[in-house]
Amino acid sequence: VAMHDLPEGSDVLLSYTPLGVPERERRQRLESEYGFECDCTRCTLERAEAAAEDGTDGAIVTDAPDDGEIDEEIDLTYAALFCLKHICGVCMGTMAPLPLPLPANDGPCVCNRCGSIRTEAQFQLRVEQHFAEAAEDHDGDGDGDDDD
Repeated sequence: VAMHDLPEGSDVLLSYTPLGVPERERRQRLESEYGFECDCTRCTLERAEAAAEDGTDGAIVTDAPDDGEIDEEIDLTYAALFCLKHICGVCMGTMAPLPLPLPANDGPCVCNRCGSIRTEAQFQLRVEQHFAEAAEDHDGDGDGDDDD
């Protein structure tokens, strides 16, 4: 059962670690426990961001030919919304819809790790707070706009 609707033909991916585990820790864990290096879009993006921050080249070892390009565009707003929707704000576990007779997008979610329950209204508030903080951080002067 998927946590959200998937377009026909989409890859179904399994998370081997809780969604909130930092990229380096996930990479080490996947290598030591499962014997592979993940090259999913999220890990690729986070590895590139980490490389930009620490000045390394961010080289990624994969079986795919290296043409210097990521195969698909990454929509950062979608990635942020996905994480806000599916990562527990309490323990970083995975949020899943409660099996209630409600449409999946309207019902509450429960964390598979700590059991915390979050309503759709609480999720929407979390999204508003996240993007308000992001706008403040981007501007740097705390007023939420891009002026200097």
